[in-house]
Amino acid sequence: MKMRGAAFLIACALFSANALAEPVKATLDSGVIVGETKDGVNYFRGVPYAKPPVGDLRWKAPQAPDKWNYERSATTFENSCPQPTNNDGKTVNGGGVWGVTNEDCLYANVYAPANAKNAPIVVWLYGGASFLGSANLGGYNGTENAKQGVITIPVNYRLGALGQFAHPALTKEAGPNDGLGGYALMDAVAALQWAKRNAAAFGGDPNNITVAGQSAGGFMVVSLLSIPSAKDLFQKAIIESGSGLVPATPLATAEKRGVDAMAKLGL
Repeated sequence: MKMRGAAFLIACALFSANALAEPVKATLDSGVIVGETKDGVNYFRGVPYAKPPVGDLRWKAPQAPDKWNYERSATTFENSCPQPTNNDGKTVNGGGVWGVTNEDCLYANVYAPANAKNAPIVVWLYGGASFLGSANLGGYNGTENAKQGVITIPVNYRLGALGQFAHPALTKEAGPNDGLGGYALMDAVAALQWAKRNAAAFGGDPNNITVAGQSAGGFMVVSLLSIPSAKDLFQKAIIESGSGLVPATPLATAEKRGVDAMAKLGL
């Protein structure tokens, strides 16, 4: 097959970029991952920070990921969380996402300085009105942060009705200490716990974590500043685009909204 002009140059550039990258390993509390290192930056993509929230774990607090006893590849992005996408599968939605999404989506991407030691960490929560977005977007690439000595970890969290939903049936089956309704926020807490547990694996300081978010992610940061489950998981916070200072929703109100929504769907 022949390639000409721009297509040939692009192919050469991609080949050269891949050829320059070398494998790099990190040992997490769940197992060994193998990413890539290039130009002084270590890249680990698609790293699970929780079990897939599917089946019996749907509308449940995230659970720690299962352990693995092999060297797990971490060189490609994993799934974005379910959200409305364009039918052509090629153009982006309002949150910058296209193509296939999947409920198995609780993954983090890590951009870390090579040979980092006690580096500060930023855990990033994307925006998208709580029903759009992904940690995989190019705008959240942490390469430049890493070159300046900061580990950056964009994370996926559940969206839409999978991330924020309440219903009397879910309340009835929940245990006395189970969280209800705010599953996206629970994902953010789990991601912070994961980052703190595994900071040293990337050369980071577990006591120097900043949580940052934009738009819907910024609203989540506001909540993280006040909820007990996030206590001591981070030392600094950055809120971009919106304060989110609105009254909390009582569980009974959220349950009624869930019942009404199901009724409209004929369920």
